[in-house]
Amino acid sequence: MRTLAKVAALPVLFALAFAAFAYASQHFAGYLFPRVVPRPYLEMMSAAFVGSVAAALVSSWPLVRLYAGRAWLAALCIAAPVVVIRISDLLHYAGKSEPRIIVMSWFELIVYPAAILVGVWLVSRLALRGESAA
Repeated sequence: MRTLAKVAALPVLFALAFAAFAYASQHFAGYLFPRVVPRPYLEMMSAAFVGSVAAALVSSWPLVRLYAGRAWLAALCIAAPVVVIRISDLLHYAGKSEPRIIVMSWFELIVYPAAILVGVWLVSRLALRGESAA
């Protein structure tokens, strides 16, 4: 039963992380930058970074609590759908003249899973330090 609960928690954590990513990146870009087309790289990259950090903030603690030593693997699992979306963007726009989409796809392909993995690593380090202090 416990294994089934852990497997069922993955889609919930993915949805939570993805919603935090979308909400944080949109509101960050909307509040700090004027709406212009095409959007500047600074705006797009900073919004993707802030969204990735928000996704890491909401998902790291539950991942470490549920999966303990394998939290890094669960973090990769919840980042996988976004990675698949970005890879499909790269494949679709590879031959076209769309450098903004390609640059942002590469950026999010790297930053989103990296932020979640760093968040899981930091939370697991803090949890280990808390256990050793007690």
